Amino acid sequence: MVQGQFHSGFRRHVLFDPASSVAKNGAERRSRTAPVEQRGHDGACGFTLIELMITLAVAAILAMVAVPSFRHLLVSMHLSEINSALAGDLQYARTEAVSRQADVSVAASAGGWQAGWKVVLPPASTAPAAAPILLRRHPAVPAQYVIDAAPATSVIYRPQGNPQSGACFTLSAPGTGITPIFLQVLAGGMLQQTSGSDSPPSPGCPSP
Repeated sequence: MVQGQFHSGFRRHVLFDPASSVAKNGAERRSRTAPVEQRGHDGACGFTLIELMITLAVAAILAMVAVPSFRHLLVSMHLSEINSALAGDLQYARTEAVSRQADVSVAASAGGWQAGWKVVLPPASTAPAAAPILLRRHPAVPAQYVIDAAPATSVIYRPQGNPQSGACFTLSAPGTGITPIFLQVLAGGMLQQTSGSDSPPSPGCPSP
């Protein structure tokens, strides 16, 4: 009897498998925690509609502030480029006059400086039909910009490098708030650039 009970108890002890119990408990814990982890992962993705609308509103405000400033910067850069081109052609004409020992002029195109300008040599002959020799030509500037050198319609450099007469160019972009640029051709042939709301007194520069 005792032996039978021992065997019976032994069989019950063998049927209880600790490894199986641990595996079962682990599976139960994973099944309980998996939905929680999944819910946490889903909650961290994407934006709400309100967050998206706030982001778009902030971006629109920044664009409204930045676009005018960017346009102002572009106009200022283009005006400086026109000034640099004019100054470069004036300096080129002076250099050519000294090099060729001849008069070289920077003359406004038909329609004024706004329509562009050209660098020319006097005609090679004195024949009535002889035409000046074109060295350079600059196209018309955009209508947004104004170049005024009144009353001068040309700047003529002598073989010594000095101009026949002084001149002053006023470059501006009306209605933009950009500070005008004044490009002066001094008596010795050198160039002097200034900027400000008031034109330099000598040589007289046209008011912007």
